[in-house]
Amino acid sequence: MLVVATFLVNSAFNLALGLLVARFLGPQGFGQYAVAAALGVALNVLFLDWIRLAATRFYSADTRRDDPAVRGTLDAIFILSSLGVALTGGLALYSGLDFGLTVALAASAPAMGILNGLYDYHTALLRARFEDRSYALVVLAKNALSLTLMVGGAWWFGSPEAVAAGFVLSLAATLVLGRRRFVDSGVSILKPDWAAARRYFTYGFPVIAAALIYNLIPLWNRTAIADGLGFAASGHYSLAYDLSAKLVQTVGSALDILLFQI
Repeated sequence: MLVVATFLVNSAFNLALGLLVARFLGPQGFGQYAVAAALGVALNVLFLDWIRLAATRFYSADTRRDDPAVRGTLDAIFILSSLGVALTGGLALYSGLDFGLTVALAASAPAMGILNGLYDYHTALLRARFEDRSYALVVLAKNALSLTLMVGGAWWFGSPEAVAAGFVLSLAATLVLGRRRFVDSGVSILKPDWAAARRYFTYGFPVIAAALIYNLIPLWNRTAIADGLGFAASGHYSLAYDLSAKLVQTVGSALDILLFQI
């Protein structure tokens, strides 16, 4: 039950975080940040989220002890997939693809996608090993850092770029602080099991395909509203969408986590 309680606290933090960031950025700035964040989520889902699903399904305390090649393969494909995110983001910037964002904010989207994916992957490893206390500590640390850096950036600088930087820094700091909880001994990324990697991808692909479509819809809506009505209108829409969607997702995800723990 500690994992479920942690998730509910995390959801409450995220709701408060969204409200406070929107309060200090204003509709225009929040609309710009929301588009960049949605881009980061789409890149994360497309390239990285299947590895989190594979970790939850194929990794455990037993494989950590008896079959370190599982963790080595997961780490290796995460690194390669992260390079795919970076390359896709770089090509999009080089091609001049215009989302109405500054270069700095557009460049932050791949960074947000990679760091968020890395955080989700490592917390999935803790959940798969049923290390509930470690999971709770890592999540609470991330929430405290996000609240400080993202809200602080919005309040002090009043810019979406500062909020995006706070998001990236909070996740990076969380991973550094919790690094001892994430390390497995005897793991090598130099000889991944490609047959296992294909099995992991096959397992996660149906969920990822559905999730990608699901996440592209709000991204399309946000950019269309920003293009037609301006980023202030997109900010109003994004805040309302995020609050309502997170409330509904909290219930479903809490049940998912509870059933997994059982």
